[in-house]
Amino acid sequence: SPPTAPAPAPSMIDQFCIFELGGTVLWTRTFLPPKGDPVSALVRTVLLEDRLALTEFTYRTHALRWALDNGRGLVFVVVYQKSLPPPYADRLLALVRDHFVRHEAADGAAALTRSDFAAFDPAFDRLLDAAERKAEAAARAARLAPRSR
Repeated sequence: SPPTAPAPAPSMIDQFCIFELGGTVLWTRTFLPPKGDPVSALVRTVLLEDRLALTEFTYRTHALRWALDNGRGLVFVVVYQKSLPPPYADRLLALVRDHFVRHEAADGAAALTRSDFAAFDPAFDRLLDAAERKAEAAARAARLAPRSR
């Protein structure tokens, strides 16, 4: 089974998952276990139905956003409460995709066949923290910006 690291701190996201288009889950982090299986629902309803023009998928009380790396056949998914969308979801997807492809999948298929991506845990924590800080800074700047009348 894929490595599942314990969540170090609360987050606005419930789950982040990296898997191959063929279905193999490479890495996942669960902050709050979602009810049901929203990632499987995304695969069945969006990916297998080739509805990739969608940018968000709703499953029960959750929303999912994703990024693809078609060259390597990888899917990066963030799951969150649809009533509390994190303002950094797209940035986090981009940061994680770029880092994972550059560092974890850099050796191509040989790297992706290994079963232990636990070393990715600290990198994900740093990327999540960076995305959250950037969103907080943007929100602060927006609050401090003069309002036009």
